This record gives sequence, structure tokens and C-alpha cells, in this order.
Amino acid sequence: MVDTVIQKLKLGKAASVDNITAEHVKYCHPAVSVILSKLFMIMVKYNYVPNGFGIAVTVPIPKGENSQISSNSDQYRGITISSVLSKIFEHCLLLNYSNFLTPSDFQFGFKKQSGCSHAVYSVRKTVDYFVERDSTVNVCSLDLAKAFDKMNKYALFIKLIKRKCPIAFVNILDKWYDKMFTCVRWGSALSSYVKLNAGVRQGGILSPILFAIFVDDILLLLSKSGLGCHINRVCFNSFLYADDLLLLSISICDLQKMIDICKHELDWLDMKINVKKSVWLRIGKRFKISTADILIDDKPIKVGEEFRYLGMYVVAAKSFSCNMHEAKMKYFRSLNGILGKVGTDGALNVILSLVDAFATPVLLYGLESAGLKPSHIDKLNYPYRSIFVKLFSTFDKSVIEQCQFYTGYLPLKQSVHLKCLRFFKSLMFSPVNSTPAGMLYEWFGSLEWQDVAMQYDILLSDSPFIMKRKIWSKFKMELNL
Repeated sequence: MVDTVIQKLKLGKAASVDNITAEHVKYCHPAVSVILSKLFMIMVKYNYVPNGFGIAVTVPIPKGENSQISSNSDQYRGITISSVLSKIFEHCLLLNYSNFLTPSDFQFGFKKQSGCSHAVYSVRKTVDYFVERDSTVNVCSLDLAKAFDKMNKYALFIKLIKRKCPIAFVNILDKWYDKMFTCVRWGSALSSYVKLNAGVRQGGILSPILFAIFVDDILLLLSKSGLGCHINRVCFNSFLYADDLLLLSISICDLQKMIDICKHELDWLDMKINVKKSVWLRIGKRFKISTADILIDDKPIKVGEEFRYLGMYVVAAKSFSCNMHEAKMKYFRSLNGILGKVGTDGALNVILSLVDAFATPVLLYGLESAGLKPSHIDKLNYPYRSIFVKLFSTFDKSVIEQCQFYTGYLPLKQSVHLKCLRFFKSLMFSPVNSTPAGMLYEWFGSLEWQDVAMQYDILLSDSPFIMKRKIWSKFKMELNL
């Protein structure tokens, strides 16, 4: 097991205070795997963790686009670097105790074959189901204040004991969290060590999973409440991605009760809801009609026209839709950054490769799950084509499409369709069929696949390579080449 974990370590990562990197362990003598396995077995047997496993280095990174040095600590996000040997041990613990560390299906974070697209898709299909039946859905985004930094380890241990985790695993975590120290690296200087009394072990392999277990009862309590949105007798009233909590209800009264349930559980966990950053809105025919306030501690939650959810901006409207203005701004910013360094007179294949790697993903992020209409794609066409306008000095649509064809750059419509086909196929032929996204696709999503696949004569048995080739063939036919 230790040797398997070592071979899967990611290379090129920074070293912690012990100056040991993944390359040292991966390319050393095989005897090291045997020695580490014996060490780990002793640690599990005696519920002991070495002091070095709790020491880490925190590197401050400026938040957002602010690259200026500031004396305000709130302007930085700390990236913590843990010991490589401790990460190997955590991987082994995760393999041994994974059966006790499975969060709710409605927690989309920290899982294989599950991501932001699955969460956004689940929210969209749930909202569409009720909007199509003339209901108005109330969507509330709750912000948990410094969630990862304020995790109470004793509350976590209680959660683990309720899950019947082996006491040896709980004792190891207890010893580990008692030895959490970090120092701050600024340039080449290191600060003195500071003991961490709360929060997850940043940089730890187990930390995301443990946090998911820590907040998992929120989803369980909301599901048992019988409040909010239900489809085919399955509860779809709450979605969680890491600490991003979204509540859905067609009743204002139910939404208030669901928030009260969340607040009661979070109070027990010694966590707070940030009322100033929380927001709610309505999606449906009556989205503009004013309603009673939604309160947290007698403070009203802001009613917004849009809110940011997993990198996308969901807006209050008659149907589920996203505001792509921010994505377009980020795309142009990335594009200008590339052209500012390379210029427009360089090799076309190099420039287009850089744009395809660093700028285009910003514009296309999450579009496979957002259910874009043709009008939305038309609005995104201008920024998408702008690189060809600058490189070839033309605004002619037919000329741009031929330039895209001969440079191997699919137009926006075909690129989005290819992303959608791959995403839908992953929902059909992967273990995620038991998840909310898989269930909703099985009930209501097959027509979306057919609408796109029929345009290119794509079959379910086609591989991703065949799908892309058929899309290129259809593009070539449209250009009469």
C-alpha cells in the first residue's frame, strides 16, 4: 500500500520544513517503503503521531487580482505545505478507513467523478422541474464564515464516533490535531511557529474529507425535515460543494424553516453564517414579486438579482440562467495578458495554443451544465472570435470560420456541444448514476443528449474521439469545403 501511494504522488511540489519532496521518496531505494510501512503500523498500533507530521509552512498569496503587498492579513490567502511523509500516511489511512468517511450524495466536493458541473447541473434541473410547472423557486446561498479555519476538532470526533469509526483512527487524529504548528514563509525568511487550535489541517490529504463529514449532518437534517423541493419522492432541497451551501424551496415559509435548521446545527458546530455575504433570489414567473424577509438572527438576508455559485453567476429570472459578463471580462483579461507578452506577430500555432490553454477554458467554464440557449451562445461568440479578429484583421464571419477550421479551432457552438456530449455521456456511463446529477439526467436529461447528438449523427457507442471527428465533419460540410 505504501509503495502504491508513493508511485501516485504528484511531482514538482514544494518541500515543507524537512526539505523532503515527492521526488526524494519516489526515486529512493525500495527499502524506504518497507521502513515507512513499519513506522506507520507502529503509529496505528500505539495511536501515536510524530511531532514532525504536525509542522507545516504557510505561504501567503494575495487574494483575487491584488498583487500588491499589504499589511492587512485579510488580503492574503494562506497556502500550507505539509510534510510529504505525513501525506503518504494520510493516503494509507484514507484507503483503510474510506468505508467510514463517505459523505452525503448531495455533497459534490472532494469526490471522484464529481465536480462543479455536476452541482450546477443538479441545481438547474431541479429549478427547471418546478418552473416548468408554473412554480417559482426560492434559491438561497448561505456563506459560512471562515468555515475551514473554524472547524472544532471535538465536534468532528463526535461525528466520527457516531459513524462507528475505529477508535484508533479517532485517537490518531486527536494526537495529530494537538501537534498542529505552522510558520509563515515570506521570501526566504521564516517566522516563529504558532500553534493551531482550530480548523482543518491545511495541506492535509484527509482534511477535505473530514470537513465534509463535519458538515454532513446539515444535509441529513434538511433531508429528514421534508421541507423544500422534492422530485419523485427524493429530496432536492439542499446542495453542498465544500462549504458552499445552496437551499431550494418553492415556499418562503419552508425556506425560513430550512435556514433555522442550518443555523441550529451550525451553532452546535461553533460556526456562523455570514449574513452580509449570504443572498437569496427567486426563479420563475413571479420572480419580481416582493415577499417577506428571510431572517438569520433577526437580520434580513439580502435579496439579490444574482449570486456567485461555484464560479458561475445565477440570476433571478423567469427560468434558470447565468450571467456571463464576468466570464467574458476574465477571458479578455487573459487574452490581453497573452497578447501583451507574445504579441500578434508571433507564430499563429503558438498564440492559439496559449489562448486555448489559458483563455478559452475561462470563457467555456461550466457551460456544459448551464443549459445555454442559442441566444446565449450568440452573445459569447464575439469574445470567442476576438482572437481571430486580432490575428487576421477581419470581422467577416465566413473568413473567421475558415481560419478556425484551418487552424484546428472549433467555433463556439461546436465547442460547447462537444463539452455537453462528453458531460452527458459521463452521467450515463459512470458510477455517478446514483448521485443527484445522475438521477436528474436519467429522469429529465436524455432529450438534451438527443438534441445535440442528432445534429452530428452521434451515437451512444461513439468514443470521445469519434464524437469530435463527426463534429469536425459537420463543420467542414457547413463551410462547403
